[in-house]
Amino acid sequence: LYEEKNKSKSIFLVRTDNETKYSTYYNVQQSIIGEIQYLRENFSKKNYSKSIHELSEEQLSEVNEIYPQKLVEH
Repeated sequence: LYEEKNKSKSIFLVRTDNETKYSTYYNVQQSIIGEIQYLRENFSKKNYSKSIHELSEEQLSEVNEIYPQKLVEH
């Protein structure tokens, strides 16, 4: 599975132009952020048997390192 092999290497590039509506840009960005949160939550439950909101700072740091939020706007 791609996700398992490339967790911390993935970067999302969001490319827009002058014709792109802000609402479209915002909705795409929120969808990407939502998916990253979903992956982090699943990892947290699978590996720590806790919600991401219940993790220690060390555990949360590990989850964020495995599933970083890397968005590049172009």
